[in-house]
Amino acid sequence: MTPEEKAHELMALAIALIQVMATEIELLKVRKLSGLAETQAQKSALSDLYHGHMTEIAANPGIFDGVDSKIRDELKRLAAQLDATAKENANRVRSALELNTKLVERIALAAQQNATSAAGYTNTGARSMPKMGRAYAQAPVSLNQQL
Repeated sequence: MTPEEKAHELMALAIALIQVMATEIELLKVRKLSGLAETQAQKSALSDLYHGHMTEIAANPGIFDGVDSKIRDELKRLAAQLDATAKENANRVRSALELNTKLVERIALAAQQNATSAAGYTNTGARSMPKMGRAYAQAPVSLNQQL
């Protein structure tokens, strides 16, 4: 592959990665989580390809020396845009994760507060009375401790 072809391939990868991350950012903004699995899979595959190209370039830093300056400038512009988009994407993903973690913690706390202890029966065989405002049975909630 010629350096020009390599540059165009790298630009196409950067553009595709920027588009996927922009889509993911929009999905996170509107909290439409149903499309995230697909965008994350695409982002992961494109990131792996991009990383492979960047590793190859790092091993051969002068690879684009003979390439037209307009193409090199476009590569630099796309690299800066990719960096900015990746930072915004990381911030959005981190915020969504923190929000989901807080939500799960609040649900767990509410479930614990509404649960009663297993009081059993009195010495006459009747059920023990729960504390005021509590239900007789344990709350039907089970939490997975992993996120």
